[in-house]
Amino acid sequence: MDTCPPSGIYIFIPPQPIDRVESNDIIKVAINYMHENIEKPLSLKEISEFTGYSPSRFSAIFKSKTGHSTVNYFNQLKVNKACELLETTNMKINQICSKVGIDDNYYFSRLFTKVVGISPKQYRNNLSHHSFRMTR
Repeated sequence: MDTCPPSGIYIFIPPQPIDRVESNDIIKVAINYMHENIEKPLSLKEISEFTGYSPSRFSAIFKSKTGHSTVNYFNQLKVNKACELLETTNMKINQICSKVGIDDNYYFSRLFTKVVGISPKQYRNNLSHHSFRMTR
């Protein structure tokens, strides 16, 4: 059976809201890019260039879809990865810091403490002594 309309008859398909479709897709692309580059210190400019948007436009779309700034979201991904490494490896904290793309150990410790509520060292100690597990 032929599913095409007879010649000369056109079916109107209303256009989808392009901005909504593109912005949802672009957020997925950006988050995937962040995951793939967790070990790098990516900037908003680098992430937005990857998506093809200007930094200001991308930042506005990202914030409206996720509720977080791009840099804040990327930092939270880094802290989540650090938690995973603290839980599953015996890597030293400075090695984990480097593994998540943060060169400054002091900055990493402050960021981790701000996000998790305790220092990376306390997090690891709580894991080994109290089977503490953070809810993410």
